[in-house]
Amino acid sequence: MVEGPGCTLKGEKIRGRLVGKTVRSVSGNVVSRDVKKQKRDDHMTKYDQLIGRKLEEVLTLGKELFMFFGDFCLRIHFLMAGSFRVNNLQLDKDYSKMTTIASLELDMDGDTLAFYKTAADIRLSKDCHEKFEELKDLDICSINFNPKRAVVMMMKETDRMVCDVLMDQLILPGVGNIIKNEALYDSGIRPNTKIQNLTEEHISLLVKMTRDFTMVFYKCRRDGKPLRPYEKVYHVGKCKQCGGKITTTRMGEDSPRVTYFCDHCQNNDLKRFQKQKLTTKNSLLGWVSTGNVQKEVKDWACSVCTLINSAIQTNCSVCLTPKNSRPNLMAQNQCPQGGHALVPDKALTSQTQNSVVKKSKYTFRKRSLSGQNTSMNTSLTSSTDNFVQYSENTCPKRQKLSSMSQTQNNSPSDQSSGAKQVPRKSPSQASKWSQGGEVPSKFPSCPGHKRRCFMKQCWKENENRGRWFFTCSLPRAKQCKFFQWADTQFPVCEGHGKPCAFRTVMKEGPNNGKKFFACPLSKQKQCGFFQWAVGYED
Repeated sequence: MVEGPGCTLKGEKIRGRLVGKTVRSVSGNVVSRDVKKQKRDDHMTKYDQLIGRKLEEVLTLGKELFMFFGDFCLRIHFLMAGSFRVNNLQLDKDYSKMTTIASLELDMDGDTLAFYKTAADIRLSKDCHEKFEELKDLDICSINFNPKRAVVMMMKETDRMVCDVLMDQLILPGVGNIIKNEALYDSGIRPNTKIQNLTEEHISLLVKMTRDFTMVFYKCRRDGKPLRPYEKVYHVGKCKQCGGKITTTRMGEDSPRVTYFCDHCQNNDLKRFQKQKLTTKNSLLGWVSTGNVQKEVKDWACSVCTLINSAIQTNCSVCLTPKNSRPNLMAQNQCPQGGHALVPDKALTSQTQNSVVKKSKYTFRKRSLSGQNTSMNTSLTSSTDNFVQYSENTCPKRQKLSSMSQTQNNSPSDQSSGAKQVPRKSPSQASKWSQGGEVPSKFPSCPGHKRRCFMKQCWKENENRGRWFFTCSLPRAKQCKFFQWADTQFPVCEGHGKPCAFRTVMKEGPNNGKKFFACPLSKQKQCGFFQWAVGYED
């Protein structure tokens, strides 16, 4: 997707290579269409007005590129996947694909400038200059960006949703769908909130986060680095801050664009920003230059058993202790004989007979019958096992869970062989897959890297348009060229006998984001076939 940063980089490359050169000829799809539209005998088009004119200036405004040839200006919009080549060479690093015939091709003193998958038009230079001067300090990529004016412009749109105002190219030129989703997430603002329900502090924070992420976007495109490591919500299944589910839906005036947000984190609450220092633009650029992404949520150590748990876990996987809780030492010291007590390290360092195996806030000590604390010269794993034993003896619920897990794991086949046995899934277990249980993935692994493949949709203008396929999940430059059609595994609708369409639930609710199969025909002709796409979840 070509957003403001991509268009800015394209303008810089063209300006440095072609300014001062004269157009000798024009061709391309837009020229051919204009010939049919004009219906003139001499086959002259509006693009022929550029022949013999020198390129004087190249300017960019948001997603628009202006090339000035005297009184006339060539205006280029790169749409969703536009690109350009000079002498069939790619000067930028957006890895866009070319089409067979260029949208517009200019021969300029021996250099050939070709635009692909773009929209082109001829306008008066005076009108384009006026538009540029009026909006240049609102361009999110401009060095002259004025955040105060941007806040004032957004505050005027009181009856519109913030997601629509952010995408308005007359208010913030250059903001696209990726920047919109990431900026709203970074500022904690819900996308469907109206401007009148937000304070000036909200809008100022949103403008700041929009500008910061745009600079990250720009530097990634300039250096040819992937933007994916810096995307926290766009095409992400789980929130990287709270671990909750990301809602995928369509909302606002531009309904075809997909909006991603976290229902828990984006609640218009500024308290979390007041407690911590806001991220600055320089620090974001530092992430790009070093290539290391700063973790928002780190792995945490249990305050009871000291086990290191992943960031998304809310309870310890061994002792079930909540993430932010502290142990009650008074209650734990009153354990029965033969049990285990948790004693702080500071209280044990004075006792010479005890040796600490692992330094942590709380260390396991076994209480003898005489009441003396004796050290347990075991590893962390054995310490946690002993604590689980004590927890099972004192907590009926944990004892029940432990007995259930032992019954499931200690099957005859497991005891006879030392190898790990994969449990067989019964029909009842298979029926629970749709309820959030373990689901076998339908995604193959690429033979080159042994990694789980991505499933993408073909958008080329041919007989395969709309079909789904599997490909290597690595960046384009490192892919192993693995390819496999995915829709050959799709079910067939009962009414028409055609392969089903693969779709995603966009409505907000418990099923949001789930994949399903449906009849591929239009709504008026559908047979009503429906099936959850089990195993195709991201």
